[in-house]
Amino acid sequence: MNEVGDQKCRHCGTRVSKDESFCCRGCEYVYHLIQDEGFERFYELRDRALPPVGSKAFQDPEQKVLIEFWDSQTAGTSGVACVDFELKGISCVGCVWLIEKVFSRYDGAVSLYIDPSRGTIEIEARKEHFDLGAFAAEIQRFGYHLTPPGVEKAEASSQNLQSRLGICGFLAMNAMAFTLPFYLGMSPDDRLAPLLRVIVVILSGFSLLVGGTYFIRRAIRAIRMGVMHIDLPIALGIVVAYIGSLVGWATGDHQLFYFDFVAIFILLMLFGRWLQERIVQQNSSYGMSVVPEQKKVRILDQEEPVSVTSLQSGESYELDAGAWVPVDSRLRGEAANFSLESINGEADPKVFREGETVPSGAIALNRGSWSLLALESWDVSLMKRLFESQNSRDPHGTVMERILKTYIIVVLVLAVGGLLGWGVIGNNWIRGIQVAVSILVVSCPCAIGLAYPRVNDLVAQWLRSRGVYVRMHEMWGRLARIRKIIFDKTGTLTLEVLEMHEPAILNELAEEQREGLFVLVAKNLHPVGRSLKEHLLAAYPGLSQLLNELPEIHERVGFGVETQFSGNTWRLGKSSNSHQSGATDFWMNEKRIASFTFSDSVRTDSKECVQWLESKRMEVSVLSGDSPEKVMRMVGELGLPKERGLGGLSPAEKAEWIDQHANSQGMMIGDGANDALAFEKALCKATPVIGRGVLENQSDFFFLGKGLSGVLNVFQLMPLRHRALAEIFALTILYNLIAVTVSMIGWMNPLLAAVLMPISSIVTVSWANFRLSKTRLDRDLSCEPFATRS
Repeated sequence: MNEVGDQKCRHCGTRVSKDESFCCRGCEYVYHLIQDEGFERFYELRDRALPPVGSKAFQDPEQKVLIEFWDSQTAGTSGVACVDFELKGISCVGCVWLIEKVFSRYDGAVSLYIDPSRGTIEIEARKEHFDLGAFAAEIQRFGYHLTPPGVEKAEASSQNLQSRLGICGFLAMNAMAFTLPFYLGMSPDDRLAPLLRVIVVILSGFSLLVGGTYFIRRAIRAIRMGVMHIDLPIALGIVVAYIGSLVGWATGDHQLFYFDFVAIFILLMLFGRWLQERIVQQNSSYGMSVVPEQKKVRILDQEEPVSVTSLQSGESYELDAGAWVPVDSRLRGEAANFSLESINGEADPKVFREGETVPSGAIALNRGSWSLLALESWDVSLMKRLFESQNSRDPHGTVMERILKTYIIVVLVLAVGGLLGWGVIGNNWIRGIQVAVSILVVSCPCAIGLAYPRVNDLVAQWLRSRGVYVRMHEMWGRLARIRKIIFDKTGTLTLEVLEMHEPAILNELAEEQREGLFVLVAKNLHPVGRSLKEHLLAAYPGLSQLLNELPEIHERVGFGVETQFSGNTWRLGKSSNSHQSGATDFWMNEKRIASFTFSDSVRTDSKECVQWLESKRMEVSVLSGDSPEKVMRMVGELGLPKERGLGGLSPAEKAEWIDQHANSQGMMIGDGANDALAFEKALCKATPVIGRGVLENQSDFFFLGKGLSGVLNVFQLMPLRHRALAEIFALTILYNLIAVTVSMIGWMNPLLAAVLMPISSIVTVSWANFRLSKTRLDRDLSCEPFATRS
């Protein structure tokens, strides 16, 4: 295992081993590309660590989808169109500056606006002159992925909350301002007092309508679904405080005048919820997501392409290179290479010939387009099942649900006890009502509504600096129950791209020969071609200039590719040497000038990570659709018993195994569509980001980088997060004991409540900041293995 020090990746800032300069070939390529393009100021403007580039920089954007969307937009009278897109991979002001510099070089470019927090870009350009496809391809080389906006905008919820937060902030500040004279001694008999109270009633009423209804509607929806949601105690506090205040206003009992409290409470709870939504949105912007409705195919005899979701049995359609087969289909025409990796985990491509059935989920690897006949409709296809797999709700309930249930019961019992105690024993029902309302008002769930999101924010920030992105904060309660870890093999324990055994061979080639090799693999989707492309661009980024002048490539399915370039004939294909089984030969004018060999690229720390998990009494298994022989070899390399590895499994068989052996205590870590059904059965789910975008939206968290340390970082952080939350809940219980005691003896009043609630919020949030600060987490986890690796 390489020793980890303070050395960081020269591009993204991720900590790397002492003998390395980059965390991945993608970062190495982008770093040299930035230097060659004269964009060195990017590193001066970079104000934080970036997510590793990975393979994104070597992939081609889906230009047809982008251009079709661009062409569908209407330009103004001046010929200028203003269009919104989603932008993956952007994270800092340096990213914004770099993309703006690239954009300014294009004809027809007018302006653009980038919002890193939402992961969006607004492009304003002259439609007839601006080449959107070329712009998307160029920024893709720097690791930024441009796509049309999704079917449902992910940031809609956050934007809604942000609008509510701004309005309620205005209302709360004014409610406090108009209540302040009473706290400073204004007499209730003052001639301005009735007017000020009416104004405060109106302001808090609008606050209830704008912000309070957000929690009330969600609480009602949760009750109908039989779920104890965090919004229930928040909604209960808001409604009781407002109704009690209306009663106090109508009866002239100023001890029940909590209108300003209502406005401030709504503001604080909205801020906590917005913070939580923002974390999820920011993390989601780093992943890739596949939206089936946006995938198009061309039905023969139809002019316009249609969504794959409308494909019916018996229809003939065309499929482009790199696209996945939406339904089981019969190949029409000449033979073609398809990858079945997303179906069964088998990395090696398979040749399908005319008349053979290509399964749903296979990916076309050859250049050009291919004609197929659909044998089933989308509604019954494997891909539809995989995309529709959703996160299952924990049937046993979460820790937070149990806390909320206990909290609500205790508060209601205390409120009823205070009412009956003063009413029956003290014979003072008016004071009893005041006590009951005071208890329900001041026993606010600030630790739940404000400190809890702050804890998640701090944890997410620390993990994000390690290349880990949390999507589902509810996972933390489930994570403590994990006792079994199930890994997929291909793309999870191994990297997506094959590892070249002797990359130094590329340095021995002449410049002309490297250029000839690059044009052969620049658009090649075969695993060997993708590996050669990454190695070439990482070492010689200037080769990317050839992307604009690629010659015609001739391909013989199962044998290789050939082209004419710079007056020479270049060929890349299977080796004819019987002593080099599996090798790939590179030819120039009928002369073999190099031979390359490849193998699965095992993640750098797979064995160490598996051993660490086993040391924590977690049972690690490997489930794969790949051949049993390859799985047994991998299990042996990881130091696991042979019975822990199963190969040749279908997606349904993976899901069945988890359902039978690890349903209530298993975490599934996979990367492809073939793992989606297993995700549905697992208690927790995680996926490495490799560019396919299939599982990121179904996972609890996803991680970047060449290793598996992101998984360990989550487990290492879990006890520290739980400890901080326990301390915060202890502070909250202490506050509630004091507040409820004061209420019970009848001493609580609106002024005291208005002081206590913000103080409790400040204390709990400050404690979260102290316990989970980056400096403290770095120190506490510095002794843990892999804590600083990414």
